[in-house]
Amino acid sequence: MSSLVPGARFASFRLLAPLGRGASGTVWRAEDPHGREVALKVLLGTGPRARERFAREGRIAASLEHPGIPKVHEAGELEGTPYLVSALVDGSSLDEHLAEVPTPGLLPLLLEVAEAVAYAHGRGVVHRDLKPQNILVDREGRAHVADFGLAATQDDERLTQTHTLIGTPHYLPPERLTGCADPRSPATDVWALGVLLYRVLTGRLPFPSDSFLELTAQVTGATPERPGALAPDVQPALEALCLRALSKAPEARPRDAGEFAAALRAALAGEAHALHRRPRRALWLLAALLPLALALGAAALWPRAAPARPARPRPPRRALLDPRVEDLREVLRQLATPAARHRLTASPARWASAGCQALLAAERLRRERDLLETLARGAATEASLVADLGALAAVLAVQAPGTGAPSTSRPLIRAVVGWFLDEVRRRRSVPLAALEAASRLNVWLDARGAEVCVSQDLFGLYVSGALSAEGLSRGLVASLRLDCPSGPQPYFDVPAEVLPSGDDPWSRFAHMRMGLERYDVRLAERLYEVLRDPPPGLVLGPRVWAETAFSVLTALDDPAVKRELILAGLALDPRCCSLYVALARERYAARDFPGAVEAIERALALFREQGFDRGYAGEFTWGLAHRIWVECLVAAGERQRALEAFLQLRVASPNEANRLEQRLPWLGSGR
Repeated sequence: MSSLVPGARFASFRLLAPLGRGASGTVWRAEDPHGREVALKVLLGTGPRARERFAREGRIAASLEHPGIPKVHEAGELEGTPYLVSALVDGSSLDEHLAEVPTPGLLPLLLEVAEAVAYAHGRGVVHRDLKPQNILVDREGRAHVADFGLAATQDDERLTQTHTLIGTPHYLPPERLTGCADPRSPATDVWALGVLLYRVLTGRLPFPSDSFLELTAQVTGATPERPGALAPDVQPALEALCLRALSKAPEARPRDAGEFAAALRAALAGEAHALHRRPRRALWLLAALLPLALALGAAALWPRAAPARPARPRPPRRALLDPRVEDLREVLRQLATPAARHRLTASPARWASAGCQALLAAERLRRERDLLETLARGAATEASLVADLGALAAVLAVQAPGTGAPSTSRPLIRAVVGWFLDEVRRRRSVPLAALEAASRLNVWLDARGAEVCVSQDLFGLYVSGALSAEGLSRGLVASLRLDCPSGPQPYFDVPAEVLPSGDDPWSRFAHMRMGLERYDVRLAERLYEVLRDPPPGLVLGPRVWAETAFSVLTALDDPAVKRELILAGLALDPRCCSLYVALARERYAARDFPGAVEAIERALALFREQGFDRGYAGEFTWGLAHRIWVECLVAAGERQRALEAFLQLRVASPNEANRLEQRLPWLGSGR
């Protein structure tokens, strides 16, 4: 297949210009054999899951016929590469309009979006990636919902597992960010419509954090500022709808986009009372029935001649309780025993009632608090931590979707990892069992854990002979599950004997991840597919995802795919130093020299913050980053700054400085 460049032929279409990238493909403005301009979307990935997703996108989009959804004309395959052809929306994205069009002009567009999504919901389709970039506004000012690459239907039996992050984080609801929701629920799209409405009303996001972990904490635990407090002219009806759509509980939001659109339409028409119609109808009904209730009450109090019935015995208080709650209470009392933990986790459906879930939530908080206190007192041992963390994992395993958002779990994970490193560094023990028990909670290390490079300490123990190859392998798998950063050169020259050999998803992932660092580039494509669509049981944290993305870049040929992977990784982990270095190289290759300088300087700042300028691995990466910095400054024409940076390179890495001076002798002369 020929390369995708303007003027080239693809199947029977002539490529005119690139339009952008979606969740699963690159999109081109193209001309069909009849001279009609169309949008041509070509699949990016080549794996079976990517092809399955792309085919599903075509089927879903072709089943929707609505003025606000681009119509699919054709689907085909060229030399093994699938493509879709749809109607061309000649215009720009809503993202551009948000910055240029005032609120009164944006609200009708949002209503059109909601109506198009409502049509999709009515046919069992959930978009799952609503955001300004996926909403197109044509030259006549009409909105169109595009890119159904992540869409799901009620008939889908095999989707990405529940805990996999699907969509754009700033537009995902709390239950999706924490991996506790049905991926086919319309509540996901309703939340995204609420975020869009908030942006239209205020000009900003309700939760604007750039850090994935901070964003998750805000979305799951914080309340957004009222739109009226940021923009005083906001109508109360619009504010009420916006905040309702951003309710933490999915059931408190409008039930689907149709209900959202109806409320928005009523608000725009000045019918704000429509938002409160049901409560008022209830009050009216109460007023109408009140006289009847009083009359009946009076009749009941009037003395009667009939003999009184014998009073029915009151049941014991315990009989009024849900018997499953009492069973659960008894199981939790004995949770220190393996038998009780098995009984708890063997049938999660038994504990699905509201009473059981409330009891589980209280038990979880109590156990997390007690563990934190034990660690703070210095009273923890490996045996006690393994037992207590195992019991906590059992509680977490049976919490229903929507009730499992991290509360004190992340500080607890940080405390356990800190205790582990303290034990290791003082050479008291290598409590791997405790680290593994913490990793089974499936909770990632919090945002402050960027400096906790567990793998570096484990490698040090292995080299000194204090840790076996099997122990190092176990520890590395646990650190990956905990989303611990692995440092500037995570698995440099890992011996083959250390590669994990287990058959579980995490061991297989760790084997590929570390094998790739041994320059087995054949694993790169498999890892790339894992990043795009993880197998069941593998939930990668943002740090591990970003670091893995950096590792597979060298095996990817398409610059556009590389750039997409870099930006996706930085969206998940904005503190990933290595990806900023890769971004600088990508921009340098694209001759965006000012952008390259900006990216490499951000990388250097993060290296300093995270302490990667010390030690052998740190010196290697530190020196490489400085050399790239000098090269970017030279290419950008900033000669004086390049000379100053070269002096810093001499200190950071004399070898890199000498190699660069051989190519650019004027750097050494200082002129």
